[in-house]
Amino acid sequence: MSFQPAFCPCESPECQSTQGFQYQRRGTYRRICDGREVQRFQCKRCERTFSTQTFRVDRGLRRPSLDYLIFLGLVSKVSQRQMTREHHCGRGSIARRLERYGKHCRTFHELALRKRGRSLPWEGQFQLDELETFETDRRLKPVTVPLLVHLPSRCILHAAAGTLPARKPLSPRKQRQLERIEAEEGQKRRSESREKVSECFAVLKEITRGEKVVRVGTDEKSTYRSILKRSLGSRLVHQLTHSKRPRTIKNPLFLVNHTFAMLRDGLGRLVRRNWGATKEREKLDWHLWLYIGWRNYVRPITNKRPHETAAMVAGILPSMLEPCELLQWRIFHSPRAQGTGPESRYAPGHERSPPSQASPIAMEASPPIRVFIVDDQSMIRAGITSMVTRNPRFEVAGSSGDPRAAIAAIGQVLPDVILLDISMPGLSGIDAIGQIRTVHPRARIVMLTHHEGETFVEQALKAGADGYLSKDSEPTELALAIESVHKGKLYLSPRVAGVLVSRARGGSSPVQIDTSKVASLTAREREVFQLLAVGKSNKEVAKALGMSLGTSKKHRENLQRKLDCHSAAELALLAIKEGMLAP
Repeated sequence: MSFQPAFCPCESPECQSTQGFQYQRRGTYRRICDGREVQRFQCKRCERTFSTQTFRVDRGLRRPSLDYLIFLGLVSKVSQRQMTREHHCGRGSIARRLERYGKHCRTFHELALRKRGRSLPWEGQFQLDELETFETDRRLKPVTVPLLVHLPSRCILHAAAGTLPARKPLSPRKQRQLERIEAEEGQKRRSESREKVSECFAVLKEITRGEKVVRVGTDEKSTYRSILKRSLGSRLVHQLTHSKRPRTIKNPLFLVNHTFAMLRDGLGRLVRRNWGATKEREKLDWHLWLYIGWRNYVRPITNKRPHETAAMVAGILPSMLEPCELLQWRIFHSPRAQGTGPESRYAPGHERSPPSQASPIAMEASPPIRVFIVDDQSMIRAGITSMVTRNPRFEVAGSSGDPRAAIAAIGQVLPDVILLDISMPGLSGIDAIGQIRTVHPRARIVMLTHHEGETFVEQALKAGADGYLSKDSEPTELALAIESVHKGKLYLSPRVAGVLVSRARGGSSPVQIDTSKVASLTAREREVFQLLAVGKSNKEVAKALGMSLGTSKKHRENLQRKLDCHSAAELALLAIKEGMLAP
């Protein structure tokens, strides 16, 4: 089912105060950036027009190719001035994205944390500490940043930025500056430390309502103890650490101190005594939440655990997100959400489990699968584009008839699935697979071609293709292939699979695979091998064999090393040759 709006996104009192929502379709328009056709709607009450783009975080932003680059720059300590020089854009382009991304990441995190619910227990300790920085002037306008983290998962649960009074004593010149600042702001600068720390502990209280014991680690600041006792009562187990204790790995508060060090390393606004420090506390808040979105949902938890994020370990999200995936989630907020039931907060047509009735926010069940089409024949490319766009679960991220230009574009837009032809001038599809993996390692590649000979099939699978499909396939089979490879599974059309089975039964294959290595596998590795060969994901293997996700991933890495098979397709081909996989 296509997207259907559930409320008018305008802020007019007329629409907010009236029950019910009626709309009509109001034509379509083509996006300038990629030519995609977008449906437009009109509210029958206020006659305001809007579209599916209205609910996107990048609505109205030009040059969407900059979104990914600016996001990475903002979490990599690159200043806004430097980004304008590198990307040839204005400072306003950076500032608008900073605000949009920061607000989006905060809303996304708060909703994801709330949707986690209380069914999963929070294991281990929570830690809180405060980082001190400043806005504009180190002595006149200091700022405190309390941070709440979960020790086992290293997940940042909440952060805030609050004012601190001026650092005294001040020189006569600084005193005059302070008086001028207070006159402009209309009030004396006060400490918001207690208020912001209370905000963090309020989040802790909310997410641990079902816990009998809540373990918290802080330093010996007296306000922490009083706020915690008021928030958690008898459930509190409070570990105190002296603030003068060396901040080494043996310090009980090492995690939160290490997180502060990472914040200073990634956010230019937190550097000390530098012109790159933040000029406005509000922008520091946006920047903090943007970093939290990246740290929790995109960045691997450690270099030794490259396939897990903090949010995955904490049970907040089941999988790792790419930056573009994080920014593509649509957050729906209805002005009339309070007290009107879930129907005013959701866009029908998206299956989801609604959050609590008090929540005025809803999240789209999943972002559309972004597909990139590479085929040198324009008519075939147009036909495939038409088939893909007719399915509301898919979105065309781009298309190209030149394989070399396509590789450059794929590195910019980072699609989820790539439909790739084999026979193209200048560079064959099989040779292009390796170059695509270089610019976008996590891409899923489906060969969509007229060639069904076993030589082409096996060479494509050996090169790293995740699926192989004939251009004569029905649209339903194309959709099935896209969804299968997007989930991490191998997809071969029935006709192609028959070719492989016949070849495996009848004789040797052009692609030589050493099957003698299978004999060296342990019994447990053979079990994992059989499940991976039929397209099971790491998570499905772990569930089927009663092991942890990390153990499942380790078995997969060992199998790929021992068997010299570097894709699910190669594992499947080897299993067929060994008779471990039924045709």
